[in-house]
Amino acid sequence: MTSIDDIYRAAQASQVSIVVTDAREDDEPIVWVNEAFTRTTGYARDAALGRNCRFLQGPATDPAAVARLGLAVRADEPVAAALLNYRPDGTPFWNDVSISPVRDDAGAVTHHVGVQVDVTARADAERERDRVISASRTAQRRLELLRRIGDDLHGVFDADAEAAMLPGILVPELADWAMVVSLDDAGRLRPPHVATVGGGSGPAHEAAAVLTSLGRGDLDPSGALSRLLVSDDGALLVSSEVAAWWGRQTLRDDVPAAVATLGAHHVVAVPLDARGARLGVLVLGAGDARHLDERDLATARMAASRAAVALDNARLYRRESSRVRDLQRTLVPHLTPLDGLEIATHYGPADATDVGGDWFDAFRANDGNVGIVIGDVAGHDLRAAGSMGQLRSLIRARAWGGTGPGRTLTEVDAIAQDLGSIDLSTCLYAHLERVADDDGEHVVVGWARAAHPPMLAVTPDGVVHVLDGGLSTPIGLTHPHGERPEMHAAFPLGTTLVLCTDGLVERREESLEAGLARLAAAVGEMPDAPVEAVRDHVVSQLEPEGGWRDDTTLVVARVVALPADGQQEPDLVRRGPGGS
Repeated sequence: MTSIDDIYRAAQASQVSIVVTDAREDDEPIVWVNEAFTRTTGYARDAALGRNCRFLQGPATDPAAVARLGLAVRADEPVAAALLNYRPDGTPFWNDVSISPVRDDAGAVTHHVGVQVDVTARADAERERDRVISASRTAQRRLELLRRIGDDLHGVFDADAEAAMLPGILVPELADWAMVVSLDDAGRLRPPHVATVGGGSGPAHEAAAVLTSLGRGDLDPSGALSRLLVSDDGALLVSSEVAAWWGRQTLRDDVPAAVATLGAHHVVAVPLDARGARLGVLVLGAGDARHLDERDLATARMAASRAAVALDNARLYRRESSRVRDLQRTLVPHLTPLDGLEIATHYGPADATDVGGDWFDAFRANDGNVGIVIGDVAGHDLRAAGSMGQLRSLIRARAWGGTGPGRTLTEVDAIAQDLGSIDLSTCLYAHLERVADDDGEHVVVGWARAAHPPMLAVTPDGVVHVLDGGLSTPIGLTHPHGERPEMHAAFPLGTTLVLCTDGLVERREESLEAGLARLAAAVGEMPDAPVEAVRDHVVSQLEPEGGWRDDTTLVVARVVALPADGQQEPDLVRRGPGGS
Protein backbone atom coordinates (compact mmCIF):
# COMPACT_ATOMS: atom_id res chain seq x y z
CA MET A 1 0.00 0.00 0.00
CA THR A 2 1.27 3.45 -0.90
CA SER A 3 2.21 5.47 2.19
CA ILE A 4 1.69 9.15 2.64
CA ASP A 5 5.48 9.61 2.52
CA ASP A 6 5.57 7.96 -0.91
CA ILE A 7 2.94 10.46 -2.07
CA TYR A 8 4.99 13.36 -0.73
CA ARG A 9 8.07 12.25 -2.61
CA ALA A 10 6.17 11.68 -5.89
CA ALA A 11 4.21 14.93 -5.69
CA GLN A 12 7.11 17.19 -4.79
CA ALA A 13 8.48 17.27 -8.32
CA SER A 14 5.05 17.32 -10.02
CA GLN A 15 4.13 20.28 -12.20
CA VAL A 16 0.53 19.81 -11.09
CA SER A 17 -0.76 21.45 -7.92
CA ILE A 18 -1.14 18.87 -5.13
CA VAL A 19 -2.46 19.39 -1.62
CA VAL A 20 -2.68 16.88 1.25
CA THR A 21 -5.13 17.22 4.15
CA ASP A 22 -5.21 15.29 7.44
CA ALA A 23 -8.52 13.44 7.71
CA ARG A 24 -7.89 12.65 11.37
CA GLU A 25 -7.83 16.30 12.50
CA ASP A 26 -10.82 18.55 13.08
CA ASP A 27 -11.82 20.54 9.96
CA GLU A 28 -9.29 18.47 7.96
CA PRO A 29 -6.45 21.04 7.72
CA ILE A 30 -3.87 21.19 4.94
CA VAL A 31 -0.66 19.48 6.06
CA TRP A 32 1.37 19.55 2.85
CA VAL A 33 1.44 21.34 -0.53
CA ASN A 34 3.93 21.19 -3.39
CA GLU A 35 5.57 24.08 -5.23
CA ALA A 36 3.03 23.87 -8.05
CA PHE A 37 0.29 24.64 -5.51
CA THR A 38 1.85 28.01 -4.72
CA ARG A 39 2.19 28.83 -8.41
CA THR A 40 -1.42 27.81 -9.16
CA THR A 41 -3.15 29.45 -6.22
CA GLY A 42 -0.75 32.30 -5.46
CA TYR A 43 -0.65 31.30 -1.78
CA ALA A 44 2.71 30.57 -0.11
CA ARG A 45 3.14 27.26 1.72
CA ASP A 46 2.95 28.90 5.16
CA ALA A 47 -0.29 30.71 4.21
CA ALA A 48 -1.96 27.40 3.31
CA LEU A 49 -0.76 24.99 5.98
CA GLY A 50 -3.17 24.41 8.86
CA ARG A 51 -6.18 25.78 6.96
CA ASN A 52 -9.15 24.01 5.37
CA CYS A 53 -9.17 24.19 1.58
CA ARG A 54 -12.35 26.27 1.67
CA PHE A 55 -10.19 29.39 2.12
CA LEU A 56 -9.73 29.27 -1.69
CA GLN A 57 -13.48 29.81 -2.20
CA GLY A 58 -15.13 33.18 -2.85
CA PRO A 59 -18.43 34.93 -3.51
CA ALA A 60 -19.12 33.26 -6.87
CA THR A 61 -18.09 29.73 -5.92
CA ASP A 62 -20.94 27.32 -6.61
CA PRO A 63 -22.33 26.11 -3.22
CA ALA A 64 -23.81 23.02 -4.87
CA ALA A 65 -20.41 21.92 -6.18
CA VAL A 66 -18.84 22.52 -2.74
CA ALA A 67 -21.57 20.46 -1.08
CA ARG A 68 -21.04 17.64 -3.55
CA LEU A 69 -17.31 17.58 -2.77
CA GLY A 70 -17.92 17.64 0.99
CA LEU A 71 -20.42 14.80 0.83
CA ALA A 72 -17.95 12.56 -1.04
CA VAL A 73 -15.05 13.42 1.26
CA ARG A 74 -17.10 12.58 4.37
CA ALA A 75 -18.07 9.30 2.74
CA ASP A 76 -14.38 8.55 2.01
CA GLU A 77 -15.13 8.35 -1.72
CA PRO A 78 -13.08 9.84 -4.59
CA VAL A 79 -14.67 12.91 -6.22
CA ALA A 80 -13.94 15.56 -8.83
CA ALA A 81 -15.44 18.96 -9.56
CA ALA A 82 -14.62 22.30 -11.15
CA LEU A 83 -14.72 25.15 -8.64
CA LEU A 84 -14.31 28.86 -9.04
CA ASN A 85 -11.47 29.69 -6.59
CA TYR A 86 -9.74 32.94 -5.78
CA ARG A 87 -6.09 34.01 -5.49
CA PRO A 88 -4.89 36.32 -2.69
CA ASP A 89 -5.46 39.43 -4.82
CA GLY A 90 -9.06 38.39 -5.51
CA THR A 91 -8.44 37.14 -9.05
CA PRO A 92 -10.81 34.24 -9.81
CA PHE A 93 -9.63 31.10 -11.54
CA TRP A 94 -11.31 27.84 -12.41
CA ASN A 95 -9.83 24.95 -10.43
CA ASP A 96 -10.44 21.39 -11.61
CA VAL A 97 -10.17 19.48 -8.31
CA SER A 98 -9.82 15.70 -7.92
CA ILE A 99 -9.83 14.34 -4.33
CA SER A 100 -8.84 10.79 -3.36
CA PRO A 101 -8.68 9.16 0.10
CA VAL A 102 -5.38 7.66 1.49
CA ARG A 103 -5.79 4.63 3.77
CA ASP A 104 -3.43 3.02 6.32
CA ASP A 105 -2.67 -0.69 6.68
CA ALA A 106 -5.91 -1.14 8.61
CA GLY A 107 -7.94 0.48 5.82
CA ALA A 108 -8.76 3.63 7.72
CA VAL A 109 -8.65 6.93 5.83
CA THR A 110 -5.84 9.07 7.21
CA HIS A 111 -5.46 11.74 4.54
CA HIS A 112 -7.02 13.15 1.39
CA VAL A 113 -4.93 14.09 -1.64
CA GLY A 114 -6.24 16.85 -3.84
CA VAL A 115 -4.95 17.36 -7.36
CA GLN A 116 -5.70 20.84 -8.73
CA VAL A 117 -5.48 22.02 -12.34
CA ASP A 118 -6.05 25.61 -13.45
CA VAL A 119 -8.63 25.23 -16.25
CA THR A 120 -9.58 28.89 -16.50
CA ALA A 121 -8.75 29.10 -20.19
CA ARG A 122 -10.84 26.01 -20.91
CA ALA A 123 -13.69 27.24 -18.71
CA ASP A 124 -13.60 30.64 -20.39
CA ALA A 125 -13.69 28.94 -23.79
CA GLU A 126 -16.63 26.81 -22.69
CA ARG A 127 -18.44 29.84 -21.33
CA GLU A 128 -17.84 31.67 -24.59
CA ARG A 129 -19.09 28.66 -26.49
CA ASP A 130 -22.19 28.52 -24.30
CA ARG A 131 -22.68 32.25 -24.74
CA VAL A 132 -22.46 31.94 -28.52
CA ILE A 133 -24.81 28.97 -28.53
CA SER A 134 -27.26 30.81 -26.27
CA ALA A 135 -27.05 33.94 -28.43
CA SER A 136 -27.58 31.84 -31.55
CA ARG A 137 -30.62 30.15 -30.05
CA THR A 138 -31.99 33.49 -28.90
CA ALA A 139 -31.49 34.94 -32.38
CA GLN A 140 -33.20 31.91 -33.88
CA ARG A 141 -36.15 32.30 -31.54
CA ARG A 142 -36.37 35.99 -32.37
CA LEU A 143 -36.32 35.23 -36.10
CA GLU A 144 -39.03 32.65 -35.54
CA LEU A 145 -40.97 35.30 -33.63
CA LEU A 146 -40.71 37.73 -36.53
CA ARG A 147 -41.74 35.00 -38.96
CA ARG A 148 -44.78 34.24 -36.82
CA ILE A 149 -45.82 37.87 -36.90
CA GLY A 150 -45.77 37.81 -40.68
CA ASP A 151 -47.49 34.42 -40.96
CA ASP A 152 -50.14 34.91 -38.27
CA LEU A 153 -51.15 38.41 -39.34
CA HIS A 154 -51.00 37.66 -43.07
CA GLY A 155 -54.43 37.38 -44.61
CA VAL A 156 -56.36 38.59 -41.55
CA PHE A 157 -57.14 41.97 -43.16
CA ASP A 158 -58.79 43.36 -40.04
CA ALA A 159 -56.62 45.97 -38.34
CA ASP A 160 -58.24 45.67 -34.93
CA ALA A 161 -58.08 41.86 -35.00
CA GLU A 162 -54.39 42.05 -35.93
CA ALA A 163 -53.74 44.53 -33.12
CA ALA A 164 -55.40 42.06 -30.72
CA MET A 165 -53.23 39.16 -31.99
CA LEU A 166 -49.84 40.89 -31.80
CA PRO A 167 -49.38 41.03 -27.99
CA GLY A 168 -50.10 37.32 -27.69
CA ILE A 169 -47.38 36.54 -30.24
CA LEU A 170 -44.76 38.55 -28.34
CA VAL A 171 -45.55 37.20 -24.85
CA PRO A 172 -43.71 35.45 -23.25
CA GLU A 173 -40.86 35.18 -25.77
CA LEU A 174 -40.01 38.88 -25.81
CA ALA A 175 -41.69 40.31 -22.71
CA ASP A 176 -43.78 39.52 -19.65
CA TRP A 177 -46.62 41.61 -21.02
CA ALA A 178 -47.34 43.55 -24.17
CA MET A 179 -49.83 46.22 -25.20
CA VAL A 180 -50.81 47.58 -28.60
CA VAL A 181 -52.35 51.04 -28.75
CA SER A 182 -53.58 51.70 -32.30
CA LEU A 183 -55.28 54.57 -34.09
CA ASP A 184 -58.16 54.46 -36.54
CA ASP A 185 -58.19 56.35 -39.85
CA ALA A 186 -59.46 59.48 -38.09
CA GLY A 187 -56.63 59.36 -35.52
CA ARG A 188 -58.91 58.19 -32.72
CA LEU A 189 -57.53 55.80 -30.12
CA ARG A 190 -58.88 52.28 -30.39
CA PRO A 191 -59.28 50.30 -27.14
CA PRO A 192 -55.80 48.92 -26.33
CA HIS A 193 -55.07 45.19 -26.54
CA VAL A 194 -52.97 43.55 -23.80
CA ALA A 195 -51.46 40.09 -23.33
CA THR A 196 -49.78 38.87 -20.14
CA VAL A 197 -47.93 35.75 -19.00
CA GLY A 198 -50.54 33.32 -17.85
CA GLY A 199 -53.08 36.12 -18.18
CA GLY A 200 -56.47 34.36 -18.12
CA SER A 201 -57.37 35.27 -14.55
CA GLY A 202 -56.08 36.66 -11.27
CA PRO A 203 -54.22 39.90 -10.55
CA ALA A 204 -52.52 39.98 -13.97
CA HIS A 205 -55.89 39.73 -15.70
CA GLU A 206 -57.30 42.54 -13.57
CA ALA A 207 -54.25 44.71 -14.23
CA ALA A 208 -54.53 44.08 -17.97
CA ALA A 209 -58.18 45.17 -17.81
CA VAL A 210 -57.04 48.52 -16.42
CA LEU A 211 -54.78 49.07 -19.43
CA THR A 212 -57.39 47.94 -21.96
CA SER A 213 -59.79 50.53 -20.55
CA LEU A 214 -57.45 53.40 -21.41
CA GLY A 215 -58.90 56.08 -23.68
CA ARG A 216 -57.31 59.04 -25.41
CA GLY A 217 -58.51 61.32 -22.61
CA ASP A 218 -56.68 59.17 -20.05
CA LEU A 219 -53.24 59.89 -21.55
CA ASP A 220 -51.23 62.87 -20.40
CA PRO A 221 -50.68 64.97 -23.55
CA SER A 222 -47.16 65.82 -22.38
CA GLY A 223 -46.19 62.18 -21.75
CA ALA A 224 -43.84 60.19 -23.96
CA LEU A 225 -46.61 57.74 -24.87
CA SER A 226 -48.87 60.49 -26.19
CA ARG A 227 -45.98 61.99 -28.13
CA LEU A 228 -45.23 58.60 -29.69
CA LEU A 229 -48.81 58.43 -30.95
CA VAL A 230 -48.84 61.82 -32.65
CA SER A 231 -45.25 62.86 -33.39
CA ASP A 232 -42.12 61.58 -35.07
CA ASP A 233 -40.57 60.51 -31.76
CA GLY A 234 -38.64 57.26 -31.97
CA ALA A 235 -38.51 54.15 -29.80
CA LEU A 236 -37.56 54.33 -26.15
CA LEU A 237 -36.26 51.99 -23.45
CA VAL A 238 -37.07 52.77 -19.80
CA SER A 239 -34.99 50.73 -17.35
CA SER A 240 -35.34 52.64 -14.08
CA GLU A 241 -38.17 54.19 -12.10
CA VAL A 242 -40.64 52.59 -14.49
CA ALA A 243 -43.63 52.98 -12.17
CA ALA A 244 -42.90 56.72 -11.89
CA TRP A 245 -42.54 56.89 -15.68
CA TRP A 246 -45.99 55.35 -16.11
CA GLY A 247 -47.35 57.85 -13.62
CA ARG A 248 -46.29 60.61 -16.03
CA GLN A 249 -48.00 58.93 -19.02
CA THR A 250 -51.58 58.88 -17.78
CA LEU A 251 -53.98 60.99 -15.80
CA ARG A 252 -55.34 57.94 -13.96
CA ASP A 253 -54.05 56.84 -10.57
CA ASP A 254 -54.75 53.13 -11.14
CA VAL A 255 -52.41 52.68 -14.10
CA PRO A 256 -49.02 52.70 -12.25
CA ALA A 257 -50.29 50.07 -9.82
CA ALA A 258 -51.58 47.93 -12.68
CA VAL A 259 -48.21 48.17 -14.47
CA ALA A 260 -46.42 47.26 -11.23
CA THR A 261 -48.55 44.12 -11.01
CA LEU A 262 -47.69 43.15 -14.59
CA GLY A 263 -44.00 43.96 -14.26
CA ALA A 264 -42.45 47.39 -13.91
CA HIS A 265 -38.74 46.68 -14.15
CA HIS A 266 -38.28 47.62 -17.81
CA VAL A 267 -40.45 49.13 -20.53
CA VAL A 268 -39.89 49.30 -24.28
CA ALA A 269 -42.17 51.46 -26.44
CA VAL A 270 -41.83 51.53 -30.22
CA PRO A 271 -44.01 53.23 -32.84
CA LEU A 272 -46.01 51.29 -35.40
CA ASP A 273 -45.08 53.07 -38.64
CA ALA A 274 -45.90 52.02 -42.19
CA ARG A 275 -45.79 53.92 -45.48
CA GLY A 276 -45.16 57.21 -43.73
CA ALA A 277 -48.13 56.90 -41.36
CA ARG A 278 -48.09 56.32 -37.60
CA LEU A 279 -50.65 53.64 -36.81
CA GLY A 280 -50.04 53.28 -33.07
CA VAL A 281 -47.52 52.19 -30.45
CA LEU A 282 -46.28 48.80 -29.25
CA VAL A 283 -45.41 48.65 -25.53
CA LEU A 284 -43.46 45.80 -23.90
CA GLY A 285 -42.99 45.35 -20.16
CA ALA A 286 -40.84 43.11 -17.96
CA GLY A 287 -40.61 42.27 -14.27
CA ASP A 288 -37.54 41.82 -12.10
CA ALA A 289 -36.70 38.38 -13.53
CA ARG A 290 -36.26 39.68 -17.07
CA HIS A 291 -33.89 42.33 -18.35
CA LEU A 292 -34.90 44.21 -21.49
CA ASP A 293 -31.89 45.71 -23.23
CA GLU A 294 -30.90 47.28 -26.54
CA ARG A 295 -31.13 43.90 -28.28
CA ASP A 296 -34.72 43.54 -27.14
CA LEU A 297 -35.37 47.09 -28.30
CA ALA A 298 -33.98 46.20 -31.75
CA THR A 299 -36.17 43.10 -31.90
CA ALA A 300 -39.19 45.14 -30.83
CA ARG A 301 -38.48 47.61 -33.62
CA MET A 302 -38.40 44.81 -36.20
CA ALA A 303 -41.56 43.25 -34.75
CA ALA A 304 -43.32 46.62 -34.82
CA SER A 305 -42.21 47.21 -38.40
CA ARG A 306 -43.64 43.90 -39.60
CA ALA A 307 -46.83 44.31 -37.62
CA ALA A 308 -47.31 47.88 -38.86
CA VAL A 309 -47.15 46.73 -42.48
CA ALA A 310 -49.84 44.13 -41.75
CA LEU A 311 -51.97 46.74 -39.97
CA ASP A 312 -51.59 49.14 -42.87
CA ASN A 313 -52.42 46.41 -45.37
CA ALA A 314 -55.61 45.76 -43.43
CA ARG A 315 -56.39 49.47 -43.44
CA LEU A 316 -55.84 49.68 -47.21
CA TYR A 317 -57.81 46.46 -47.69
CA ARG A 318 -60.77 47.95 -45.86
CA ARG A 319 -60.64 51.11 -47.93
CA GLU A 320 -60.28 49.19 -51.18
CA SER A 321 -63.07 46.79 -50.21
CA SER A 322 -65.34 49.74 -49.53
CA ARG A 323 -64.51 51.24 -52.92
CA VAL A 324 -65.06 47.90 -54.62
CA ARG A 325 -68.42 47.43 -52.95
CA ASP A 326 -69.47 50.91 -53.97
CA LEU A 327 -68.35 50.23 -57.54
CA GLN A 328 -70.05 46.84 -57.56
CA ARG A 329 -73.34 48.41 -56.48
CA THR A 330 -73.19 50.80 -59.41
CA LEU A 331 -72.44 48.01 -61.89
CA VAL A 332 -74.97 45.39 -60.82
CA PRO A 333 -78.58 46.39 -61.48
CA HIS A 334 -81.37 45.90 -59.00
CA LEU A 335 -84.12 44.64 -61.25
CA THR A 336 -87.74 45.24 -60.36
CA PRO A 337 -90.23 43.04 -62.23
CA LEU A 338 -91.11 44.19 -65.73
CA ASP A 339 -94.80 44.01 -66.60
CA GLY A 340 -95.41 40.44 -67.63
CA LEU A 341 -92.08 39.18 -66.31
CA GLU A 342 -91.20 38.20 -62.77
CA ILE A 343 -87.46 38.31 -62.07
CA ALA A 344 -85.32 37.22 -59.13
CA THR A 345 -81.52 37.37 -59.20
CA HIS A 346 -78.54 36.16 -57.19
CA TYR A 347 -75.12 37.76 -57.52
CA GLY A 348 -72.02 36.97 -55.48
CA PRO A 349 -68.36 37.77 -56.22
CA ALA A 350 -65.98 35.03 -55.07
CA ASP A 351 -63.85 37.61 -53.24
CA ALA A 352 -65.28 40.66 -51.53
CA THR A 353 -62.12 42.62 -52.38
CA ASP A 354 -62.46 42.06 -56.12
CA VAL A 355 -64.86 43.44 -58.65
CA GLY A 356 -66.68 40.36 -59.87
CA GLY A 357 -66.57 39.60 -63.59
CA ASP A 358 -70.23 38.55 -63.84
CA TRP A 359 -72.97 40.88 -65.06
CA PHE A 360 -76.64 40.75 -66.07
CA ASP A 361 -79.45 42.98 -67.25
CA ALA A 362 -83.12 42.91 -68.24
CA PHE A 363 -84.90 45.56 -70.28
CA ARG A 364 -87.79 46.22 -72.63
CA ALA A 365 -86.77 46.94 -76.21
CA ASN A 366 -88.31 49.61 -78.41
CA ASP A 367 -90.64 47.04 -79.98
CA GLY A 368 -92.11 46.18 -76.56
CA ASN A 369 -90.40 42.81 -76.31
CA VAL A 370 -88.13 41.92 -73.41
CA GLY A 371 -84.39 41.28 -73.49
CA ILE A 372 -82.47 39.39 -70.80
CA VAL A 373 -78.70 39.25 -70.90
CA ILE A 374 -76.07 37.62 -68.70
CA GLY A 375 -72.29 37.57 -69.12
CA ASP A 376 -68.90 36.86 -67.56
CA VAL A 377 -65.88 39.06 -68.27
CA ALA A 378 -62.40 37.55 -67.91
CA GLY A 379 -60.65 39.03 -64.88
CA HIS A 380 -61.59 40.47 -61.50
CA ASP A 381 -60.34 44.04 -61.48
CA LEU A 382 -61.26 47.57 -62.45
CA ARG A 383 -60.54 46.82 -66.12
CA ALA A 384 -63.04 43.96 -65.93
CA ALA A 385 -65.52 46.34 -64.30
CA GLY A 386 -65.09 48.78 -67.17
CA SER A 387 -65.65 45.97 -69.67
CA MET A 388 -68.82 44.92 -67.83
CA GLY A 389 -70.28 48.40 -67.99
CA GLN A 390 -69.40 48.89 -71.67
CA LEU A 391 -70.81 45.52 -72.76
CA ARG A 392 -74.05 46.00 -70.91
CA SER A 393 -74.51 49.42 -72.45
CA LEU A 394 -73.60 48.17 -75.94
CA ILE A 395 -76.07 45.28 -75.80
CA ARG A 396 -78.85 47.56 -74.57
CA ALA A 397 -78.12 50.04 -77.34
CA ARG A 398 -77.98 47.43 -80.14
CA ALA A 399 -81.02 45.50 -78.88
CA TRP A 400 -83.15 48.59 -78.29
CA GLY A 401 -84.37 48.69 -81.84
CA GLY A 402 -85.47 45.06 -81.83
CA THR A 403 -82.34 43.55 -83.36
CA GLY A 404 -82.28 39.75 -82.97
CA PRO A 405 -79.91 37.99 -80.56
CA GLY A 406 -77.43 36.73 -83.16
CA ARG A 407 -77.03 40.08 -84.91
CA THR A 408 -76.93 41.93 -81.57
CA LEU A 409 -73.94 39.87 -80.39
CA THR A 410 -72.28 40.14 -83.81
CA GLU A 411 -72.48 43.94 -83.78
CA VAL A 412 -71.45 44.19 -80.12
CA ASP A 413 -68.40 42.01 -80.82
CA ALA A 414 -67.37 44.20 -83.76
CA ILE A 415 -67.66 47.37 -81.68
CA ALA A 416 -65.81 45.77 -78.75
CA GLN A 417 -62.90 44.75 -80.97
CA ASP A 418 -62.81 48.18 -82.55
CA LEU A 419 -62.65 49.85 -79.13
CA GLY A 420 -59.84 47.51 -78.05
CA SER A 421 -60.55 48.23 -74.37
CA ILE A 422 -63.01 45.43 -73.62
CA ASP A 423 -61.77 42.12 -72.25
CA LEU A 424 -62.95 38.75 -73.51
CA SER A 425 -66.40 37.92 -72.24
CA THR A 426 -68.93 35.15 -72.49
CA CYS A 427 -72.51 36.27 -72.98
CA LEU A 428 -76.04 34.96 -73.45
CA TYR A 429 -78.70 37.27 -74.84
CA ALA A 430 -82.35 36.13 -74.85
CA HIS A 431 -85.16 37.95 -76.66
CA LEU A 432 -88.75 37.25 -75.49
CA GLU A 433 -91.72 37.86 -77.82
CA ARG A 434 -95.37 37.03 -77.15
CA VAL A 435 -97.14 35.34 -80.05
CA ALA A 436 -100.85 34.51 -80.46
CA ASP A 437 -101.99 31.84 -82.94
CA ASP A 438 -104.61 29.17 -83.27
CA ASP A 439 -103.15 27.34 -80.29
CA GLY A 440 -103.44 30.40 -78.08
CA GLU A 441 -100.83 32.65 -76.54
CA HIS A 442 -97.27 31.56 -75.97
CA VAL A 443 -93.83 33.13 -75.80
CA VAL A 444 -91.13 32.71 -78.43
CA VAL A 445 -87.67 32.80 -76.96
CA GLY A 446 -84.79 33.68 -79.26
CA TRP A 447 -81.25 33.40 -77.97
CA ALA A 448 -77.59 33.52 -78.91
CA ARG A 449 -74.66 32.37 -76.78
CA ALA A 450 -71.12 33.71 -76.99
CA ALA A 451 -69.34 30.74 -75.33
CA HIS A 452 -71.77 30.98 -72.39
CA PRO A 453 -73.48 28.10 -70.51
CA PRO A 454 -76.94 27.29 -71.90
CA MET A 455 -80.18 28.63 -70.53
CA LEU A 456 -82.88 26.38 -69.04
CA ALA A 457 -86.61 26.69 -69.71
CA VAL A 458 -88.97 25.08 -67.19
CA THR A 459 -92.54 24.76 -68.43
CA PRO A 460 -95.45 24.89 -65.98
CA ASP A 461 -95.74 21.08 -66.05
CA GLY A 462 -92.19 20.79 -64.64
CA VAL A 463 -90.42 19.72 -67.84
CA VAL A 464 -86.90 21.19 -68.04
CA HIS A 465 -85.51 22.10 -71.47
CA VAL A 466 -81.79 22.78 -71.95
CA LEU A 467 -81.49 25.47 -74.63
CA ASP A 468 -78.00 24.59 -75.80
CA GLY A 469 -78.00 25.89 -79.37
CA GLY A 470 -76.94 29.28 -80.73
CA LEU A 471 -73.31 28.87 -79.65
CA SER A 472 -70.42 31.02 -80.94
CA THR A 473 -67.03 32.37 -79.82
CA PRO A 474 -66.62 34.76 -76.85
CA ILE A 475 -67.10 38.49 -77.32
CA GLY A 476 -63.69 39.76 -78.35
CA LEU A 477 -62.99 36.84 -80.73
CA THR A 478 -64.44 37.11 -84.21
CA HIS A 479 -66.88 34.33 -85.04
CA PRO A 480 -65.38 32.42 -88.00
CA HIS A 481 -68.73 32.09 -89.86
CA GLY A 482 -69.75 35.73 -89.98
CA GLU A 483 -72.96 36.56 -88.17
CA ARG A 484 -73.37 34.70 -84.91
CA PRO A 485 -76.12 32.04 -84.89
CA GLU A 486 -79.33 32.28 -82.91
CA MET A 487 -82.02 29.80 -81.95
CA HIS A 488 -85.78 30.06 -81.31
CA ALA A 489 -88.24 27.98 -79.32
CA ALA A 490 -91.85 28.51 -78.26
CA PHE A 491 -93.07 27.90 -74.70
CA PRO A 492 -96.37 28.39 -72.90
CA LEU A 493 -96.94 31.38 -70.69
CA GLY A 494 -95.82 30.61 -67.14
CA THR A 495 -92.53 29.15 -68.38
CA THR A 496 -89.54 29.91 -66.13
CA LEU A 497 -86.21 30.81 -67.74
CA VAL A 498 -83.04 30.17 -65.77
CA LEU A 499 -79.78 31.87 -66.80
CA CYS A 500 -76.50 31.50 -64.93
CA THR A 501 -72.75 31.98 -65.19
CA ASP A 502 -70.32 29.07 -65.09
CA GLY A 503 -69.38 29.74 -61.45
CA LEU A 504 -72.80 28.43 -60.39
CA VAL A 505 -72.52 25.05 -62.14
CA GLU A 506 -68.84 24.29 -62.73
CA ARG A 507 -66.79 22.19 -60.32
CA ARG A 508 -63.16 21.17 -60.67
CA GLU A 509 -64.03 17.52 -60.21
CA GLU A 510 -66.92 17.31 -62.70
CA SER A 511 -67.98 18.36 -66.20
CA LEU A 512 -70.16 21.32 -67.10
CA GLU A 513 -72.85 18.87 -68.21
CA ALA A 514 -72.96 17.37 -64.71
CA GLY A 515 -73.34 20.82 -63.20
CA LEU A 516 -76.15 21.69 -65.61
CA ALA A 517 -77.86 18.42 -64.70
CA ARG A 518 -77.76 19.41 -61.02
CA LEU A 519 -79.18 22.83 -61.93
CA ALA A 520 -81.95 21.23 -64.00
CA ALA A 521 -82.86 18.88 -61.16
CA ALA A 522 -83.06 21.78 -58.69
CA VAL A 523 -85.27 24.02 -60.83
CA GLY A 524 -87.47 21.11 -61.91
CA GLU A 525 -88.48 20.54 -58.30
CA MET A 526 -90.24 23.92 -58.07
CA PRO A 527 -91.90 24.77 -61.42
CA ASP A 528 -94.78 26.73 -59.82
CA ALA A 529 -92.96 28.29 -56.85
CA PRO A 530 -92.36 32.07 -56.76
CA VAL A 531 -89.20 33.03 -58.63
CA GLU A 532 -87.57 34.19 -55.39
CA ALA A 533 -88.13 30.74 -53.87
CA VAL A 534 -86.73 29.07 -57.00
CA ARG A 535 -83.64 31.28 -56.80
CA ASP A 536 -83.04 30.52 -53.12
CA HIS A 537 -83.57 26.79 -53.64
CA VAL A 538 -81.12 26.64 -56.55
CA VAL A 539 -78.42 28.55 -54.65
CA SER A 540 -78.78 26.35 -51.55
CA GLN A 541 -78.72 23.14 -53.61
CA LEU A 542 -75.72 24.06 -55.76
CA GLU A 543 -73.46 25.85 -53.26
CA PRO A 544 -70.45 23.57 -52.58
CA GLU A 545 -68.92 22.87 -49.18
CA GLY A 546 -66.48 25.65 -48.35
CA GLY A 547 -68.43 28.22 -50.40
CA TRP A 548 -68.18 29.45 -53.96
CA ARG A 549 -64.79 29.47 -55.67
CA ASP A 550 -65.87 31.73 -58.52
CA ASP A 551 -68.27 34.59 -59.09
CA THR A 552 -71.84 33.30 -59.26
CA THR A 553 -74.81 34.88 -60.98
CA LEU A 554 -78.30 33.46 -61.38
CA VAL A 555 -81.31 35.03 -63.11
CA VAL A 556 -84.73 33.39 -62.72
CA ALA A 557 -87.40 34.95 -64.98
CA ARG A 558 -90.99 33.76 -65.45
CA VAL A 559 -93.06 34.83 -68.45
CA VAL A 560 -96.52 35.75 -67.21
CA ALA A 561 -97.80 38.15 -69.87
CA LEU A 562 -96.20 40.52 -72.35
CA PRO A 563 -97.66 43.73 -73.84
CA ALA A 564 -99.21 43.05 -77.22
CA ASP A 565 -99.22 46.60 -78.60
CA GLY A 566 -95.45 46.85 -79.11
CA GLN A 567 -95.20 50.08 -77.13
CA GLN A 568 -92.31 50.94 -74.83
CA GLU A 569 -93.21 51.20 -71.16
CA PRO A 570 -90.85 53.64 -69.40
CA ASP A 571 -89.34 53.33 -65.91
CA LEU A 572 -89.79 49.58 -65.74
CA VAL A 573 -86.20 48.92 -64.69
CA ARG A 574 -84.71 50.79 -61.75
CA ARG A 575 -81.05 50.90 -60.72
CA GLY A 576 -79.85 50.18 -57.20
CA PRO A 577 -77.43 48.16 -55.11
CA GLY A 578 -77.25 44.35 -55.14
CA GLY A 579 -79.70 41.88 -56.67
CA SER A 580 -83.40 41.45 -55.97
